[in-house]
Amino acid sequence: MEAKASGDEVKSSSKEKPKKEFSPKVKEIADQMVALLIKHNPVYRPPDDISKFLYQVEQMIEKEKQNPDILLKTFEWAISDNEQRGDFKGWQGIVVTNKKGGKVTNPAQIFREAFSKIYSQMNSRPKRRFAPCSDDQKAIEQTEAHARNAL
Repeated sequence: MEAKASGDEVKSSSKEKPKKEFSPKVKEIADQMVALLIKHNPVYRPPDDISKFLYQVEQMIEKEKQNPDILLKTFEWAISDNEQRGDFKGWQGIVVTNKKGGKVTNPAQIFREAFSKIYSQMNSRPKRRFAPCSDDQKAIEQTEAHARNAL
């Protein structure tokens, strides 16, 4: 009779999924990612249930052993990338969406699925120069000089 009672307990507990506990590191990185989303897209609204977002972050950090600093740097680049490249309008429109096809999206999942591609694009982009020289102060002075001479 005890076995039957414990079997009943298993059935009732399987219907109610217990909330998964995430490590403090995963929570910290996820919080930073959400803050970046809101910073770069003020109309973005985090979901009421953040557990799916946390799960994706956990997979990247703990299962795939990605460096959290690289993840955050790449994530910020992706959500701020709106440069037109041919027909591609940048990663911002892909990663930072609240809904797609009427369904709420998970930016962490989208980012995780495309992480390798985003990371390689981020690193293959040539560094933009502010002006013809690498010294920013000298470049600013040259720009101001050109502007004065043009008048």
